[in-house]
Amino acid sequence: MNNIFLQVTNMSIIAGWLIIAVMCFRVAFRRAPKWIMGVLWLFVAVRLLCPYAIKTSFSLVPSDRVISQSGERVNIDTGINGVDNLLNEYLKGARETIVSEKTFDFGRLAIIIWTCGVAAMLIFGLVSYIRLRLRLSDAVKFGDNIFSTEKINSSFVCGIIKPVIYIPYGLSDDMLDYVLMHENMHIKRKDYIVKPLAYLTLCVHWFNPLVWAAYALFCQDIELATDERVIRNIGFDKKEDTEPTQCPLFIYILWQTTLEVKPSLLPS
Repeated sequence: MNNIFLQVTNMSIIAGWLIIAVMCFRVAFRRAPKWIMGVLWLFVAVRLLCPYAIKTSFSLVPSDRVISQSGERVNIDTGINGVDNLLNEYLKGARETIVSEKTFDFGRLAIIIWTCGVAAMLIFGLVSYIRLRLRLSDAVKFGDNIFSTEKINSSFVCGIIKPVIYIPYGLSDDMLDYVLMHENMHIKRKDYIVKPLAYLTLCVHWFNPLVWAAYALFCQDIELATDERVIRNIGFDKKEDTEPTQCPLFIYILWQTTLEVKPSLLPS
C-alpha cells in the first residue's frame, strides 16, 4: 500500500504541472475549437492514471519522480536543488525523531487518510447515482430511449450499457428538438462513459486541488464541445435574415448556461 500511495502521489504532482499548462492554454486560446480541450484533458487523464511516462528532451515537469523511498528513507526530488536539500534535511530529522522517540508515523496516517478519502468518494458517487435512479423511477417514456419527468430541471444522459435521455417536463417543440440533438450528441461522443471515468480518476486523486479544478473545467468543456458539434451540424441558413438570438438553438444554449453548474457523473 505504501508503494501504491507513493506512486499515486508522484503521478498527481507531475500531472499538476500539465493541468496548469492546460489551464493556461484554455485562457490564452478561448476561441480554439472545443474538441482540442478534450484532447488536452485526455493527456492529463493519461498522466494521472499511467505510472510510466515517455522521457523526452523537452518536458514541462522538472522531475519524473518527485517522491521516492529507499527502506525507511524518503527522498524528495523536485528538480530544484535548494528546495530538495531543505525538504530532505527536514524529512531526515523527522525520521530520526520518530525512530528515537517512537512517535506516530505520519506517513502511515497519510495512507490511511488517502484510502478513506477514496472510499468516501466512491460511496458518495454510488449513493448519488442510486438516489437519482430512485427519483427517476416514475419518469414517463417519451420515445425509444427518451423519458420525461417533472423532478429534474435540465436534461441529461443516464446509463452506460443502454444510455437513456431524461428531459424535464413541459419543453416546447422547438426547444425539445435541440435538447434531443444535444443529448444524442453526448451519446454519439460516448460522454456517458467518459464522464464517470473522469470521476473515478478524481476519486483516486481527491487530495489534489488541481485535479478538482481540472474535473470542473473538463465537465464544462464537454458541454461546450457538444454544443459546438450540434451548431456545426445544423448551421445557420445565411439566406435567411434571422438573428442568432431568434434561433431556438441559441435560446437552448443560453438556458443551459444559466442553470446552476455542478460537476456531476452524468453529461447534461
